[in-house]
Amino acid sequence: MDLLARREHSRLELYQKLKQKKFEPNIINTELDKLSNEGLQSDERFAEAFLRSRIDKGKGPNIILSELLQRGVDELLVSNVLESISEGQWCEVAYETMNKKLGNESELDYDKMSDNCDLVFTAVPHGTATEI
Repeated sequence: MDLLARREHSRLELYQKLKQKKFEPNIINTELDKLSNEGLQSDERFAEAFLRSRIDKGKGPNIILSELLQRGVDELLVSNVLESISEGQWCEVAYETMNKKLGNESELDYDKMSDNCDLVFTAVPHGTATEI
């Protein structure tokens, strides 16, 4: 329970942390089922919180997709959570991140920009970067 008091965790994250503490896999699964049934652990809630935190850090959907899948969140659930953000919102995230990393348009450092040119293309869906 202490793990869930700090932040949301995916089922896989909790499983891995409990396994490191030498709990038996069948006991871990039973307890995780209980937590899920009681609404104390939810991969959906985790994915939504994770999405918000990564957007706040300027991450795009491709990176977030990869990170959520690595944390054991179901691909369909990840897809649904990512679709809750409009393409316009992703453009805004990319634009804000670009300005933060490269400076605003009036003070663009083109050497710095060329070093980071893949930033926008890895952060947003295909085709969106050309709109920025």
